Amino acid sequence: MNHFNVVATTVSFPPEWGRAALLLNLLSACIVVGVFTYLNQARREERSRLWTVAWVFYAVALVATLEMEESDVPLLLLLRLAGLGISAAFFFWGSLAVGGSGRPARELGGGIVLLVAWSFVAVYRVQEPLSITAPVFLLLGGASIFSGVRQWPSRHRHRGARMLGMGFLLWGLHLGGLPFLETQPLGRAVLLVAGAVLTWVIALGMLLEQERTFSERDYHALFDSAADAIVLFDALSLRVVAANRAAQALFGLWPPDWGRQDFAGVLPDFAGRPGRVATADTFAETLNNMPREVRLSLPNHGERVCEIRASRVHCPQGGVLQVNVRDVTTRHRAEQELSVKSAVLVAETKCIIISDRQGRIEWVNPAFTELTGYTAKEAVGQHAWFVNSDDHPASLYRELWDSIASHRAWSGEVLNRRKDGRHYREYMTIVPIRNAAGVVTNFVTTKQKLADMQPVSAGGAAPVALAVCAP
Repeated sequence: MNHFNVVATTVSFPPEWGRAALLLNLLSACIVVGVFTYLNQARREERSRLWTVAWVFYAVALVATLEMEESDVPLLLLLRLAGLGISAAFFFWGSLAVGGSGRPARELGGGIVLLVAWSFVAVYRVQEPLSITAPVFLLLGGASIFSGVRQWPSRHRHRGARMLGMGFLLWGLHLGGLPFLETQPLGRAVLLVAGAVLTWVIALGMLLEQERTFSERDYHALFDSAADAIVLFDALSLRVVAANRAAQALFGLWPPDWGRQDFAGVLPDFAGRPGRVATADTFAETLNNMPREVRLSLPNHGERVCEIRASRVHCPQGGVLQVNVRDVTTRHRAEQELSVKSAVLVAETKCIIISDRQGRIEWVNPAFTELTGYTAKEAVGQHAWFVNSDDHPASLYRELWDSIASHRAWSGEVLNRRKDGRHYREYMTIVPIRNAAGVVTNFVTTKQKLADMQPVSAGGAAPVALAVCAP
């Protein structure tokens, strides 16, 4: 007899240790059920719901196994086999739901019926213990390994998927070895303790992935709600990874076509310079060195004026080139229109004054200086009455103030005084300006000189506000 056999025969393994390991497994499974139930409430996704049910049936199988330690009842074995098989089915269907490739619920129901029927036949017709337990353990182990494989492609993007995938892979291997150690207490206890540890790894992986999911959800909410058109290009292939709603509308980049579009297809005018290697960094440099506004010819929108900026960033999709495109065509046209109107106002020979609701001058055209002798710098910020004379009848004041107080236009002849003291007559028109809500925001006054007057004496009256005012 060799040394190993001597040790094996002299070491006695207490049976209660195996039961304690089984209880530890049950406790771990119950905690994992609680974690998955919480995640299912938070995420509301098919995978979490199916996996929660799978863990519940696995816990039921553990309870039946514990009871079998005390009583060898066929019904408990049936419950154990059915629980393990049904758990495997729900793990398979939950893993299939990853990526939206789930199977119909009726197929799951049919599989459960077959598993229960096989468990019944195994308990009451098959006599060999290994033939009874090995198939369901191998089925559950295969389901666990399949779940790990489905998570494995995401391991580089976040640590939760890596931990979850590794946990399922190792847990599946552990399950595959359990039925072959049923009669070896020490090996069985070691595997049960390892299984308890792996269930905690799986639970932690799910929690970390949940954190990542919430982070991605917040990112996508901001991404999709951004007013700018944002297109993400893979940093290596430079193919479209994602486009927010604004980019979809501007460029026609709908989700099924993302992978078939690259940088040159979306922005052909800025796809690099001759002699340069096409990389994410060179494209970012090209875009950021362009003028502030560029013109893009878009198939569905014609020529648009846009502002473009690019940068290398890390997002849930990995390292990407993010290109922000802001369509400023409307603003550009408005600025051009405003520029033309401003030029017209400046060239107008009539005196034009724009004031706020309180009658403070905000802008005057050059004709104002020619008419009054005051420069624009002297006028802006002043109340408009600083150019008026006192020599007006009371009825004129009442008529003007009543019109302005009721936000009606007013026009009439008034007597004003230049900076050098000379009086002159002018025909003045005051028009209120309203915003989209109908609220008066400004007054526009036009003045046209009628006749020159003699200068007043040095003791003349102080100016009175008649040019532009408000209640």
